[in-house]
Amino acid sequence: MNVTQIIGTGSYLPGEPLKAEQLQKVVGHVAKDLTEALGATVRYWAVDPNTGQIQETNTDMAAKAAMLAIDNAGIEADEIDLIVSVTATPDYSLPANGPIIQDKLGIRDCAVIELRAGCNGVAQAITIADQFIRTGYYRTALIIGSELTSSYSVPSYLNGDESLTKNDLLNLVMFGDGAGAVVLRGNVDSSEPGIIDTYLASIGVGIEPGFLLPAGGSKHPLNAEVVREGSHRWYHDYKAVSRMDVKMAVEAMKGILDKTNTPPEDIQMIIVPQANFNRIKEGAKTEDNPLAAYADRFFVNVDRVGNTSAAGVLIALDEVNRKQLLRRNDLFMIVGAESSKWLCGSILLRWSRGA
Repeated sequence: MNVTQIIGTGSYLPGEPLKAEQLQKVVGHVAKDLTEALGATVRYWAVDPNTGQIQETNTDMAAKAAMLAIDNAGIEADEIDLIVSVTATPDYSLPANGPIIQDKLGIRDCAVIELRAGCNGVAQAITIADQFIRTGYYRTALIIGSELTSSYSVPSYLNGDESLTKNDLLNLVMFGDGAGAVVLRGNVDSSEPGIIDTYLASIGVGIEPGFLLPAGGSKHPLNAEVVREGSHRWYHDYKAVSRMDVKMAVEAMKGILDKTNTPPEDIQMIIVPQANFNRIKEGAKTEDNPLAAYADRFFVNVDRVGNTSAAGVLIALDEVNRKQLLRRNDLFMIVGAESSKWLCGSILLRWSRGA
């Protein structure tokens, strides 16, 4: 069996960094304690905060992050055998983002898989690609996570939409737009560093979704009535998330440590979903967290980029790579945890870059 290695990373953030003072121009007063509680002091929007017009699409951002990852890997785009695209905010219901990104990258012949997912999507995508690469079915895979959430909220505020709620404000302050990408390649020498194992779980049976876009699907197609009700915007059950987010992350971390019989002290870095700065810091220290003694090893950048959902882990990974924060053979963990219907996952890897 081949070993799957990370050979390149890339990320892209649109527009200019938006701080609290820029948010106030869009929504009016933003309480300081709100931004501090969410921990996202800066975020980026693909939507112009002055006009509400979309400056770049989801697939524009995805293609830019992907090209940076391909360049970082030192390969040509047409060496990609498989694209796995992850997003909860695609350009269209159909076609999927993946083939559009492929077109923008100029890759004439490859397989494309699209996952409709959020913060756990990258764990799912890497797991899928790893299976293909291990068996030799594909050699080189491009994983892309990309999100454009500002178009769901910013225009409504600029247009004075009276159906806006506190939930909409929380979403606007917390979420940012962006894309991240990673290139995976198989190495026939299985003794080389790379992906050791993956773990996926769904723990939401009997629990209502915590993150939902009520209208726009086949159950509630878009029409004038649902727009008046505000059902075309994201609903985030923050209270439910506060009960479940750490539980999901801990489940994912325990799952991969148990599956691989890995001592917690061997993990050099943990990259978790970049959702809420303070919750990550708190969750890292909870008693049932097997990595609680190593809270300083949790990498966090949500305070500087916002919650970019499916893109968050890959944007963080690209920063880790570009800043050379891992050394070859360092053992690290990527964690996914998603409130849409309570999904989690994790990947255990040895860093394969560098001498």
